[in-house]
Amino acid sequence: MTEFANASLYADYVDLARIARECVVVIVSIIGVYIATRGLQTWRHQLHGNTEYELARRLLRATFRVRDKIRMVRNPYMSSSEISQAVENEYPNEPDRKEDHADSTTAVYNSRWNQLREALSDLNVECVESEVIWGDHVPSRLKPLHAAIIELHVAIIRHLRQFGRRPEEISSEEQEKIDRMVYEISEDPDKDAFTARIQSAVNEVQEFLKPKLKI
Repeated sequence: MTEFANASLYADYVDLARIARECVVVIVSIIGVYIATRGLQTWRHQLHGNTEYELARRLLRATFRVRDKIRMVRNPYMSSSEISQAVENEYPNEPDRKEDHADSTTAVYNSRWNQLREALSDLNVECVESEVIWGDHVPSRLKPLHAAIIELHVAIIRHLRQFGRRPEEISSEEQEKIDRMVYEISEDPDKDAFTARIQSAVNEVQEFLKPKLKI
């Protein structure tokens, strides 16, 4: 009778040990799933953060490049080497064109504007990608910059017409307004209204992107 009791007690211990072992396995599995889930969430969060950081960095760099190209377009100084290269590109078989003030000036502005257009194209590519993540936040903030560039383009066209065979008849006040837009008087926004306008447009984009550049 005692041996039977001992055997029964031993069986109970075995069952308890098996149950305990199974419980441990289940608990370990649950902990493993929890850790894996948290790790996946953390990885996704980091991946999203890195994606936003890289996009914000590219966007800001592209915006600064457009700003710099605008300054280049508005630079009143044209070196002889810049004129020669622009005329060569514009009139490859007519090198004497550089002696013509109207032709050479037009060639330089065309060359400068092409560089600005390339910078704008790069910015627009990044802008389209930003809509996937942030909606229209970036495009809406770029509108003042695009509007200023369009006005600059019109001002340059009107400026170049003054060198044509039939110059556009405009008032002295209108001519002064065109000159203030076409030529950069100063890098200081306080001394150049159009410079201030471009800087304000760039700042609007920068303020949106700056928080996303913090890791």
